[in-house]
Amino acid sequence: MKKLPSICTTLALIGTVAFMPTAGSLYGQNQHAFDSLEIGLQYVTNTNRNVFHEFWEPGNGVAGWLGVPFYYGDVRAGIQLLPYAGKGKGISDFQSSFIYLGWGIRWALPYRFDWFNGLSVGSTIMTFDSAEGYSRNESELGVTLTSSLRYFVKPRWAFRLSSDYHTIFTNKPIKLTFISVGLSYTLATPGWMKTFLK
Repeated sequence: MKKLPSICTTLALIGTVAFMPTAGSLYGQNQHAFDSLEIGLQYVTNTNRNVFHEFWEPGNGVAGWLGVPFYYGDVRAGIQLLPYAGKGKGISDFQSSFIYLGWGIRWALPYRFDWFNGLSVGSTIMTFDSAEGYSRNESELGVTLTSSLRYFVKPRWAFRLSSDYHTIFTNKPIKLTFISVGLSYTLATPGWMKTFLK
């Protein structure tokens, strides 16, 4: 289990940095910008342990997002919610909410699989149960590298397995790795939304 965080980090880094889009793969994306809307919901767990975890114990969380094909790659917007329990007297529990906008490239694979690798940037909002002498809400820049494998069980329904490497830019950056599993549903983008997005 001790090797799991490094595996998650490696997958996210390799998938995002090493794989660059080719003209052929992007051509198909360009022809279908905003044509479909994917809605996803995933169960999330924090897999690594570092100095941060000496003070807070992560619970399990949930992530929800919307994604559309863009002129170049895919874009998605979403939120990830995760509770943290304080360890010891005077350390407050808090709820982490990462609200983000992301971009990435999707690669078609055999046997109804595809592989998405991307980068998300947003705000990590930490809401503390108690914060005597401090602000109850703290918001920091958050950046996530994502690598996600999707398998279509039906034409519109897909199973997802994702690995994320998340950095919260506090005074001393907090680095977290996550594994998540869940389902996504793809539908044709409603006309009014397609017009708005374009």
